[in-house]
This record gives sequence, structure tokens and C-alpha cells, in this order.
Amino acid sequence: MQRLAAARQGNIGREILTLPLVAPGLAGGFIPPVTTGDLYPAIQAALAAGSFQDLGNVPSLPGMPRAVHQALDAVWRADIDL
Repeated sequence: MQRLAAARQGNIGREILTLPLVAPGLAGGFIPPVTTGDLYPAIQAALAAGSFQDLGNVPSLPGMPRAVHQALDAVWRADIDL
């Protein structure tokens, strides 16, 4: 709604951000939010490190990095405190 109102008023240079985009700026200045391109290799490296012995061979299964990414995204969107 704010974007529509700004457009109707002819405001130029107004930046309307969602909370996930505002948070990194408040936390550290001009730190960009983490993207899938940043997070996915980190998940792959963590799974490849082999420190998940309780899970057996599950971390090496195809699609596991994507499943972990989707789970972390769901936790983030649900605002669950880990």
C-alpha cells in the first residue's frame, strides 16, 4: 500500500523496504541480506564436514542441502528462536 501511495503522490527516491531488508542495515550499516547463493555453499560445506554422525548417511543424500535450506527458511519466516 505504501508503494502505491508513494507512486500516486509522485514521490521520487523513496525506498520502501520489508523488515528482512531493513534489519541488516540497522545491525551493521550496509550489510546485504544473506542470499541463497551465499547460504547454499555453506550448507553443503557443513554437511560435507561430516559432523552429523547422529544422522548416519542422511547428510550425503541427494537434495539434502536444499532440504536444509528450506527448513532454515521456514524457521526464519516463522520467527522461531533457535
